[in-house]
Amino acid sequence: MDKIIGLVPRVEAQAAHHEFIRSARPSAILVDIVDARKLAETQGETAHSYCGDKTSVITTTTVSDELLNLISWQRELDIVEAFAPDYHIPTDVATYEEHSVAERRENVIQVMEGTAWMTNQLHDAPTEIIPLIKGITPSEREICYQTFKELEVDQCAFYGVQYITGGAGLTELQDDLEIVAGELEGTSVDTIFLIGLLSPLYLSRMPDSVVAASGLRWLRELSPRSTSATEIENQYAEFSEEIEVALSVQDAS
Repeated sequence: MDKIIGLVPRVEAQAAHHEFIRSARPSAILVDIVDARKLAETQGETAHSYCGDKTSVITTTTVSDELLNLISWQRELDIVEAFAPDYHIPTDVATYEEHSVAERRENVIQVMEGTAWMTNQLHDAPTEIIPLIKGITPSEREICYQTFKELEVDQCAFYGVQYITGGAGLTELQDDLEIVAGELEGTSVDTIFLIGLLSPLYLSRMPDSVVAASGLRWLRELSPRSTSATEIENQYAEFSEEIEVALSVQDAS
């Protein structure tokens, strides 16, 4: 399956977002596991009955801690099998700098064990795993790199929302991604999907290995509730091109 590249709008299970998908026809979207559950179990949708066959659908477990703690691996698997996305970012566990060294390490191990388990469970399914990279220190992230090698993956996801909401800031996000990009050299992973940032200006400052980005900024750029389908399509195409230029992937999309 192809790598995720360029703009990936994060969408929610609501009518305005569904209309956006039908009007803009994005190449890929990101849906969190809670909204995927609503679509699959409440509305009887699959990824492709909801989005059509031209939009790749990525589900993610990067949700609030309160919701994340309610979802077991088996529950997550059940949702993914019912919704049948093209890609899934599995088994997230909250890992913060204020956690003890031992707790952070255990959390990273848990994420990677879940990633390996989910990969095995979905072996015959049409869903490809994009693993999260976790860890504050190089030794913690090395646990991820070892798992990436074992699973032979070539793209990983990096969750950047906490840099914005937690006060660390975009400069620290850029610095940390530069470090991660350097650590990934020589591993099987050569591209990063960044979740939580859709500013063309700041994306242009990220390392070259960041080739895809997701977030909700498209809502501000398009105002889908008050814009015609044709305008949504045109405005989305323009915004998508801005993101691709910022990520230097305009020739690859």
